[in-house]
Amino acid sequence: MYRRWYEIAVILCALSVTALAQPTLWYVTQTGSGSGASWGDPCSLQAALGGSQSGDQVWVKYGTYFPTVRYPNDADGRHATFKVKLGVKVYGGFLGITTGDPDGEQYLTERNPEVNLTVLDGNINVNGNPNADAYHVVTFDGANNITKLSGFVIRNGRADHPTDVRDRRGGGIFIPWTDGNGGTPLLNRLVIQDNYAAAGGGGLYAAGKDVTNVANCRFENNVVGSGTGGGAMVHEGNAYFQNCVFVGNEVTTGSGGGLASIFFDGEISYWAAATNCTFFANTSSQSGSALFSDIDWFGLVAYNSVIWQPGSDPIKGTTGDSVWILDSDISYDPDHDWYGVNNISDDPLFRDETNRIVRVRHCSPVLDLGYNLHIAADETDVNDSGTVEPVIPWDFDKGPRLLVTQPGDNDHIVDMGAYEECLAGDIDGNGRVELSDLTQLLACFGLMACNSAPPCCIADIAGPSSACFDGAVDISDLALLLGQFGLVCPSERLTIGGGEESMMGGSDPLTEWLRSAAPEDVLDWWYAGMPPIGGGEY
Repeated sequence: MYRRWYEIAVILCALSVTALAQPTLWYVTQTGSGSGASWGDPCSLQAALGGSQSGDQVWVKYGTYFPTVRYPNDADGRHATFKVKLGVKVYGGFLGITTGDPDGEQYLTERNPEVNLTVLDGNINVNGNPNADAYHVVTFDGANNITKLSGFVIRNGRADHPTDVRDRRGGGIFIPWTDGNGGTPLLNRLVIQDNYAAAGGGGLYAAGKDVTNVANCRFENNVVGSGTGGGAMVHEGNAYFQNCVFVGNEVTTGSGGGLASIFFDGEISYWAAATNCTFFANTSSQSGSALFSDIDWFGLVAYNSVIWQPGSDPIKGTTGDSVWILDSDISYDPDHDWYGVNNISDDPLFRDETNRIVRVRHCSPVLDLGYNLHIAADETDVNDSGTVEPVIPWDFDKGPRLLVTQPGDNDHIVDMGAYEECLAGDIDGNGRVELSDLTQLLACFGLMACNSAPPCCIADIAGPSSACFDGAVDISDLALLLGQFGLVCPSERLTIGGGEESMMGGSDPLTEWLRSAAPEDVLDWWYAGMPPIGGGEY
């Protein structure tokens, strides 16, 4: 009898523990003050982060959020930060309740952070001082490979404490060593911009022996005063960057304007890798405007990447084996103190260098020139599928990577850089030629492409036979786009101006008309205010 009661007690205890351990989904809005149990009863972001436990998810509605919770003994008021706990996943990019959707999003795949901008802003202006921003916009309170931050703009952190080394690194995101290990969070679909650190890692500082996975992130205009890693610094740790863009980052005094991997005594057991990343217009006072490592061997490696830094020495390693570059496009490097295999040095033909739009044109030399075996699994789950796919399914713009299922499938060759170019008429880069592309081109029609507002370089998609652009948006560009209208990027690259019927993305009266209309007729339709075709609406 005692045995029976003991077994029942064990079962009841297990059930109660399971019930207590059920993960919680927190709903957050800018003005939320409720329980966070639904979009109809949201809470604040700081309340959700403070109340969350491992296994929980935090869904954040679009808008701008400022940190308010500070560390104990915060003498100068600048230790306010968004602290992400171990095992918690935080997602931005939701609309919440709208007129057309009284319940708000119910599935993670419904969010759109690239459109519904969700900003974490360190501009707290302590005592009205515009330079007194939060030392770190986001801090990880320990991390493992289920801890995640996805779908945010992270800006205006300023890690410039006069003495505390911890508060002189990682103005945007700070991932510290924790109990001798450090963090291993998943970071994706982030824009990390306009952050500052006095000593290293203006946008991101990551420490720890395990791997921090970073995918589809843009590091822009982050600055380090004196140190390294203007965009990101991997310190005594390991990190993997995939489909990331580093543009306009700076180290005022030092090396590694874009990305740095360091361990100050040259230990060889740490590394950082960048696969299908793009580096452009990063600067540093010393050589290594894009990449720097002081680790003796294989401290930083770039695969399938575009490292285009004209007028500077883009790569610096303390030994010839510190930095390895494979199957990449690199601007001229006078020192060449790095190891390289199968690289080229040709202008990648970015669509708009002035506005730092670093998608390449459809005649770029980097197309189909990467190496598929470098492509890694989708560890961060960029498309919110809930599974780790064997290859990352998207490029930076959420267009298809033109790979099927396995990284060794060499019938479909990946491009170099963060973007996969498929269709010239796909101006917005989402993998299909549709009305949004057409309206963007027509808004630029008749303008000199790179000397106008809005920026129209990306709509200049046709030119003479020796080039694929001519400096103006004109009838040739329109004709090319119309020839591809309705096409969707398939598993193989399309020839310009054509495609198989199986590549079509669907049909409706407008699409059918645009596929066959003369460019002049489309212009008349545009100037008439785009009246409905065939009774359809769009």
